[in-house]
Amino acid sequence: MIEEKGVNIKMDNIWTKINCEVPQYFNTLAEKYSMKFLKVTLLKTAIVAEKFILLISIDRFSADVDYIMRDKTSEIIIYSCGNFFAERYDSADRTNLVEGNTAENMVINNLIIISNGLQSKWSKVLHGDIEWINDFKHSIWFSECRLNQTEKNIISKHI
Repeated sequence: MIEEKGVNIKMDNIWTKINCEVPQYFNTLAEKYSMKFLKVTLLKTAIVAEKFILLISIDRFSADVDYIMRDKTSEIIIYSCGNFFAERYDSADRTNLVEGNTAENMVINNLIIISNGLQSKWSKVLHGDIEWINDFKHSIWFSECRLNQTEKNIISKHI
């Protein structure tokens, strides 16, 4: 068992293993934009910037990204924007993928595509620009979600 920032990580399946490896897939992005990594749960890792967090979630066959920020009243807002971001990804973002049609490879490839796509298509977001949120709110993909209490306790200290 690994303990990171108060979160016990039991490494007993491919999904928790992949979640522990999230930093390697987003390392270039984190270095370029001065971000750090924070393990939130067994299947979620936060990429923490100064004014926002990208929350990477691992699922059975995919990975996704949420955008977390505080609004003007200091409430934590979570936008489930993975599909909205993905609309702009193209073949250039689908490079250096791992071969094989396993669940593990599908999730890893999602992480690679998300990292590449964020850097190539959404650099303004990574720089802290929030103008994209208005377009997101008017898209078919608009969705806000909530953190559970454990996630909120961990994330609220970093945003």
